[in-house]
Amino acid sequence: MNLIKAIFLSSVGRKYIMGLTGAAMSAFVFVHLLGNLQIFLGADALNKYAVLLHSNFAILWGYRLGLGTIALVHIVVALSLWLENRAARPVKYVVNKQPYTDFASKMMVCGGVAIFFFVIWHIVDLTCGLTRPDVVNQTTMLGDKQVADVYHIVIKGIGHPVAGICYLIATCCLALHLWHGLESIFQSLGLRNKTYALYIKIVTKAAVLFLFAGMCLIPLVCMLGILK
Repeated sequence: MNLIKAIFLSSVGRKYIMGLTGAAMSAFVFVHLLGNLQIFLGADALNKYAVLLHSNFAILWGYRLGLGTIALVHIVVALSLWLENRAARPVKYVVNKQPYTDFASKMMVCGGVAIFFFVIWHIVDLTCGLTRPDVVNQTTMLGDKQVADVYHIVIKGIGHPVAGICYLIATCCLALHLWHGLESIFQSLGLRNKTYALYIKIVTKAAVLFLFAGMCLIPLVCMLGILK
C-alpha cells in the first residue's frame, strides 16, 4: 500500500503510470481500427467479427470495465500532472524558447478532453443506441442465426453527415493526441535513448498516420454512399 501511495505521489511514478495506461489504450485503438476495417470485407465479415466479440458476456464486460478503469486512471493522473505543472510555473516566461513544446502540451490536454466527450457520445449513440435506436436495432441473418446487423449499423450511423463529421473531428483530435503521446510513452517508460530515438520517432509517426488514414476512410466512404 505504501509503495502504491509513493508511486501516485511521485511525479516520476505518475509519468510511468501515464506511459503504461497510454500504451494500453493505444493498443486498443489500433486493434479496434483493424476490426472496424473489416467493413471493407463485406457485411458477413464484420458481422461475424461482432458476434465473436459478444460471444462471451463475462470476458466482454471484464474487458470493457478494465479498459474503462485504465482510461479513468490515465485521465486522473494526467490532470494531476497538468495541475502540478501549472502550480510550479504560475507565471509564463516572457520569451518562450520552445513554443512547440507548449503547443504540444496544450493540444494533449484539449485533445484529451475532446476525445473523452466523443467516447461518451459514441457509447451513448451507437453502443447503447439511446439517441438513435432505429439505427442500432437493425438485425440480419448470419447462417441460421439472427444477429445485430453491425455492418449496416455502422454505415447508417456514421454515414449521417453530422455523425460523420463528428467522427472526422474526433479522429483529428486523436491523431494529434497520439502524435505527441506515442513517442512520450517510450520516454515515460525509460525506453527512449539516443540510439533508438530516431527509429521510435519514425515508427510512432507512421503508426499515427496509418491510424488517421484508416479512421478517416470509414466515415468518408459511409457518408459518400460508397458502401451499401
